[in-house]
Amino acid sequence: MVTSVANSKNRYAFADSLRGIAALWDVLYHLFHGNHVQVLSNNIGSVLTAVLFEYGNLGVPIFFVLSGFVMAVTTSSKQMHTSQCINFMIRRLVRLTPPYYFSILLSVLLLWVKYKTVDSSTPLPDVSAIVAHLFYLQEFFNFKEINVIYWTLCFEIQFYIAFTLLIFIAGKFKPLSLANYIVLIVFTLVGLLWLISEDVRSFYQTNIYRNTLFLPYWYAFSVGALVGWTLEKTHYLFKSYVIFFFISLMIYGLKSGDLFALTAGLTANLLLLAHMFNKMGVWLNINPLQKLGLISYSLYLIHNNVLGIVGRLIRKFIQPSLSADVMVMLVSLLVCLVCAYIMYVIIEKPFIKLSQKIKY
Repeated sequence: MVTSVANSKNRYAFADSLRGIAALWDVLYHLFHGNHVQVLSNNIGSVLTAVLFEYGNLGVPIFFVLSGFVMAVTTSSKQMHTSQCINFMIRRLVRLTPPYYFSILLSVLLLWVKYKTVDSSTPLPDVSAIVAHLFYLQEFFNFKEINVIYWTLCFEIQFYIAFTLLIFIAGKFKPLSLANYIVLIVFTLVGLLWLISEDVRSFYQTNIYRNTLFLPYWYAFSVGALVGWTLEKTHYLFKSYVIFFFISLMIYGLKSGDLFALTAGLTANLLLLAHMFNKMGVWLNINPLQKLGLISYSLYLIHNNVLGIVGRLIRKFIQPSLSADVMVMLVSLLVCLVCAYIMYVIIEKPFIKLSQKIKY
């Protein structure tokens, strides 16, 4: 059911639903690449397979854009000084880390059970790998992810640190002042230049481990932040820069065939259109999608573990077939959603409430 802006309790319903869709798309991606729906994908054709399953990893740039958008929206009306920036970062860590730690514990436990009961060759993470994960540093030290989805969280933390530095420097100047705008432009322009500069990207990919630093993905976070800032900032220079950034990103994505960049650009444009037409609280303000957005972080963290368990259990009793694939998909999605909801209520929601007590 779609509600009007006047009746909606969520000013950013569109963004929340996009987050839920992105999380669900990622679940479908791992269903496909975990070889759980091979017969199904062969029967529905390559186009539908690509849209539903194969390109589900493009939920990641949607996440990155939405992260930048939310960070900008929640800080744009404030002048952030040292104490505010520290509290802001603590608040984000309190919000993000406990569910992440719970998922690490669950992943390690399931790997141990698999090692003991199914496959004694299953590699188990050592203490140093677990500690690196706890500090979001596994990519820096080239440890294998305990759960393949954790690489994005390393970047999220780096985004938050860079963004906190950005708003701290911008906070040295009056809001809506030219100097304030210049800081925002300089910091975000780095991401765009990094993306479109072939020499820089080539050097990075050749000499630096690709998942070490956030810079190759900073543009996706930045374009989301630019949308968030346009809700408050109206200077013609800044508006012109935002248009330039969007056009450059879309041209690059189309010209290079970079679907990650193109998805980031399309997501940002949709958010901007929703804002321009005052539809942020209307578009996709559908109750199931809102609920999906609510549990999206828990769903993202837990789904890969659930898919493996459900898929193996069903395959023990049913021979490979189209009906078996459909059953695996439907049961897996249902179990993922139920587990994510339970995790949200028990683990995530209490820490959301705790984080909200940290004022900045």
